[in-house]
Amino acid sequence: MLNELFSLLSNLPIVKSALTKNKIAGLSGCLISIYVRAIVEKYGRAIVITETPIRLGRLLSPFIEAPVVAHIDTIPPPNAEDIINLLSKIHNPNFVGVCNYIKDIESPNIFFSRMMHLQSPISPSALVEKLTMSNYKRVGTVCEVGEFTVRGGILDIFPQAFMNPVRIEFFGEEIVSIREFDVYTQR
Repeated sequence: MLNELFSLLSNLPIVKSALTKNKIAGLSGCLISIYVRAIVEKYGRAIVITETPIRLGRLLSPFIEAPVVAHIDTIPPPNAEDIINLLSKIHNPNFVGVCNYIKDIESPNIFFSRMMHLQSPISPSALVEKLTMSNYKRVGTVCEVGEFTVRGGILDIFPQAFMNPVRIEFFGEEIVSIREFDVYTQR
């Protein structure tokens, strides 16, 4: 049944287009998993680069039955030569996950200046502007790391370092609630 579902989904125009271009930009959610599986079936293996092993698991778990054979943690991010050397040590995996844990280390002052607390005064529109300038993507529903959405006095954001998205509720320009929520139930 899973193979039949994969077959149907892999015939979607967006997946076919991505396969012919070997380009994954613009795909999200389970379409990434479908694309990776199609690459594995076509070429025998795929290399998946993600921020964390958790993100790798989320991308690959819906439609890929084979386990992740190799997983490489890198600090700092590797250059092409390092990746080739690491991959040459791996014997014929179906797919490999390369995760960069630390891209840039911020100074403590910058880190603490970005912290938010209950009853902190902050303009929701200023926060949206900061998120946009930090390359967060505004979407209808938050599903993946690096996304945010605004609905009335509620801002949902999926920060890089969190396993779940965070919901921030505002009353005017005051934070009244901060909590994690489940990406699937949105609760």
